[in-house]
Amino acid sequence: MRASKRISISQFLAMLREAEQATSIARICRRQGISASTFRRWRKRFAPGTETGRHLLDENRRLKRHVTSLTIEKFMLQCIIRRKP
Repeated sequence: MRASKRISISQFLAMLREAEQATSIARICRRQGISASTFRRWRKRFAPGTETGRHLLDENRRLKRHVTSLTIEKFMLQCIIRRKP
């Protein structure tokens, strides 16, 4: 089984440029070692000019951190309430 391989953003953008120049998606994917469905999914999700992009992932990451801090605060307050006589 092949070990997972991470593709950098610059590599992905280069793949997008190749696809725009009418290079076969199958050929690009074969060269990079990914499936065509993976390429299409990444293009839909991360391509420049799409609404779902890196900024949404960053916002999601920020919101997850915020939820985590609020959960910790809630837990601490519950512990304080339990200790009061």
